[in-house]
Amino acid sequence: MPLKFLTAVMFLTLIAYPVAALTVPFALISTDDGFVISAGVSDGTDVKALLIKIDSEGNPVWNRTFVADCKASIWSVAKLDDGYAVGGVAGCGEDGWVAKVDEDGNMVWQKTYGYRLTQEGVPTVVPDGREIIAAITVTACDDCENRDTWIIKFDGQGNELWKKELSFKEYDSIKMMKKTGDGGYIAVGAVSESIASLNYDVWIMKFDADMNEEWVKFLDLGFQDVAWDVAESDAGYTIAGVSWSDCVPCSMRSEGYARAFALQLNKSGSLTGKKFFDELGHVSSAWSVAGGEEVMIAGLAINETEKYIWLSTLNNTFAKISVNFKLLPVFGIVRMVKLEDGYLMVTSGCDGECIWTGRIGSDGRLLWEREYSFGAGKCSPEEPENEFSSGLDEENNTKVSNYEGEIIEISETGGDGNRSDSLFTGVVLILIAVVMVYAISRF
Repeated sequence: MPLKFLTAVMFLTLIAYPVAALTVPFALISTDDGFVISAGVSDGTDVKALLIKIDSEGNPVWNRTFVADCKASIWSVAKLDDGYAVGGVAGCGEDGWVAKVDEDGNMVWQKTYGYRLTQEGVPTVVPDGREIIAAITVTACDDCENRDTWIIKFDGQGNELWKKELSFKEYDSIKMMKKTGDGGYIAVGAVSESIASLNYDVWIMKFDADMNEEWVKFLDLGFQDVAWDVAESDAGYTIAGVSWSDCVPCSMRSEGYARAFALQLNKSGSLTGKKFFDELGHVSSAWSVAGGEEVMIAGLAINETEKYIWLSTLNNTFAKISVNFKLLPVFGIVRMVKLEDGYLMVTSGCDGECIWTGRIGSDGRLLWEREYSFGAGKCSPEEPENEFSSGLDEENNTKVSNYEGEIIEISETGGDGNRSDSLFTGVVLILIAVVMVYAISRF
């Protein structure tokens, strides 16, 4: 069975299935007074969803833990006028989960969606004042094999205003959607003619303000191609993602096993540029992109002896920072927000047992870093070795442990579909475990 099975089916599986102690952050947004991080924590028994508020210096303000039967994870978070929208998965059947929380992270309302094994839930939510637009990757009926995307708009009380269903191919998954300057929306993700084939193409789609299609593109860059983020600039759109090879016997440290890419499209959807970041490592992946006068892309890379997160323009590497993130078949996730005088980045740390955040200055140097442990494992007490951390004092390079936030239960409510704890689900879990053991044993 190809190792690509993990990346095709398991964007969420590494913490959606509690196979080991693991902490993975999935989203990062800026607020007026700090930042909010969403994450998932596995202690080897079950999986909890985390929402964490930190101030502008990385100090914890509050955290909230969301629990459901078997598992819960928050893939996406967005700032609303009166709180936050979150999207992810919840329950043994991995239902798509959409929720609104208040300014302090307390539950306001929630909805769950899905039939059978939903798998990827809600990869992205988009704010619209006090309303929420959610893109849900869902198995659309009990007997369906297809994975489709539902785009649903909710009012401030959680009532559905409208729903748009997208099904171009057997697999259709929007990973990120953002509002554009013309009042419309741009979405990126992946499609496939056959889920079993594991051959995915990049999916890019532009909508008008009423969510009508303006144009759609499918791009084949390699074997398994997924776009994870998009940013708008005056010239058009920049898309960041990863293209996996079809080399079944290769290890994850083999050159070209995975390649970070950036695509440039004009406002009409025509491809104007393409770049692979092969110079950053034998294996690389791009997860986040920020627009503006100069586009910045963030990702992860590994070589034979090192692993690091990176920031790069389309022409030059801006920063490379050694971080002890967990090396897994989907590499973990790195997210970035652009600040007036630099960037804030988040990824896993402590070999996957904590959350790492770092503030990068406008000159590409690491100004400070923080590590937050939430009980998934024991975070090493030693200061991280980092070639860019010279001059940091103890006060500005602290590790924070805080796992005392309020615990909130996720309920099954409101949406379409029924969670299924069927034999099918159990068989899939066994297959996933076998493949993960094989994959990890290769390095």
